[in-house]
Order: sequence, then C-alpha cells, then structure tokens
Amino acid sequence: MTYDLTAKLTEVNDTYVAVELTTAWYAEGAAHEALDLIVYVVARATGERVVLADIFRSEAPALRVISRYARERLPVLLDVAPDDTWGRDTLVSGTAPVAASFERVTPRAEGLRVTFGTYQVASFAQGFPVLDVPWSLLRPYLAITPPSRSAS
Repeated sequence: MTYDLTAKLTEVNDTYVAVELTTAWYAEGAAHEALDLIVYVVARATGERVVLADIFRSEAPALRVISRYARERLPVLLDVAPDDTWGRDTLVSGTAPVAASFERVTPRAEGLRVTFGTYQVASFAQGFPVLDVPWSLLRPYLAITPPSRSAS
C-alpha cells in the first residue's frame, strides 16, 4: 500500500485561513486510489481551529437550510440527470441535514463553502465537489461574523 499527503492553502480572508489536507492511498489490486480530505480552518484573531459547531448558534435549523440548498443546486452543478437514480439517491443521502454531511466547511466572503467527500454526493470521478452557500440564507443562525473580504 502506498500513501500520500498533500496540504494546500485554499482560503485567506480577513478573518480565517483554511488549509485542505488530502490523503491518498492505493491498496494493491484496487480499481483506483482512495482519497480523503480534511478542511482545517483557523481564526486569524485567536489561532484556534474553527469547526461547523463554532459557526452556528442554531445548528439544526442551519443544517436543514444547507441541506435544502444543496439538494436544489448540486444536481445542476454536478449534471445529475433526472433519470439517474443512483446519482439522485447518493445526493440525497450525502446531504442529509446532519453535521456529518457538512463537516468540511470554509467561511469565505462569498458564503460558506461546503466540500463533499468522494462518493458522498457524486461518483469518484467528480472528486471533492464544492458548494458555496450564500450567507444571506444562513444569517439567522450564525454565531460568527462572516468574512468581508479576501486577504492579499
């Protein structure tokens, strides 16, 4: 078995810094490598890690909003055909309104970026799909002030 780890700075804004850590491993005889991704977000003011639970005052209603938005937008973004039962079922199960469905998040000036795992909402070939959820949909539930701009 071979392993690989890559780190990539993906967001720097006035409030947060985000790094994606991708692990890849290839088991002998496997059809393709296995991948996992961790999004590590740090608050610039404190240096502390920021996770989904830190972002919302009311997590359950916020997760329902994100889930509903993901189910509306992802079929278009991922080009899921109406008759693609596997694609539709995968998308629905991968966007259930629970924290585990949305654990890879990055606060950006444009909105909350959600990164999905391989096979979570699409086929392996789609990689790690992303969806930006506008702050306007999440504002009633926020425990944070959204970043206002990207830092240079």
